[in-house]
Amino acid sequence: MSSRARFTAAELSRAIRVAESAAVQVPEGLREPHDFNALAMSAGANAPIDPQGQYRAVQTEDGMGDRVWTKWADERPPNEAGTFRYRVRAEILGMIVTPEWSEKMELCGMGYGEREWWPLTSCYWDGYRRFITHAGLEWSLPRDDDAPDVTWHGLELLPCPFTGKPPRVKAQGRYIGAPTWHSEALWISSQVVPQIRFTSAKRMVEVWNTRAAPEVDQ
Repeated sequence: MSSRARFTAAELSRAIRVAESAAVQVPEGLREPHDFNALAMSAGANAPIDPQGQYRAVQTEDGMGDRVWTKWADERPPNEAGTFRYRVRAEILGMIVTPEWSEKMELCGMGYGEREWWPLTSCYWDGYRRFITHAGLEWSLPRDDDAPDVTWHGLELLPCPFTGKPPRVKAQGRYIGAPTWHSEALWISSQVVPQIRFTSAKRMVEVWNTRAAPEVDQ
């Protein structure tokens, strides 16, 4: 038989109040790998979170229901100003994930040809031609419910132990304006957990989710 500790509603509420009033920082000595149970304790909570109890892992999938995606290699978006939704399945820092984001089209020079509208972070001009730097890039028409930030499909991350909301993940590019698939690091944070940098996507997921209480045989 096994049991897992979990936050009660009162404990979670107290943790949030204490964390917000104290501007919680990562405790001294907590560096990668981080102990998020200890971080929760420092904010006033007295039990770690159980991912299979009060909170569940945030499940993400590549499928987008009735949304229509088109490979850029088959057909590019209309050559006009506007914002489109993009996604690409790629190995980023050791893990296969599918980042999805919105980006405005920019009017770009085409050498001696007429200027065209392109997403700048996903294309490259080599002096002779402009092309998309990932063959698997897909695009879709925008929708009102599109998230303002990058959505990371394939990362199964538990909610923040203080707010109950999904954590924020940001990519750090290898160079200015780099697309997500050219990332050298990922940063994870929440409203009360400061940004933490990882160079391994798998390690980031493992560390963020380690606030689960260990199984105890009885």
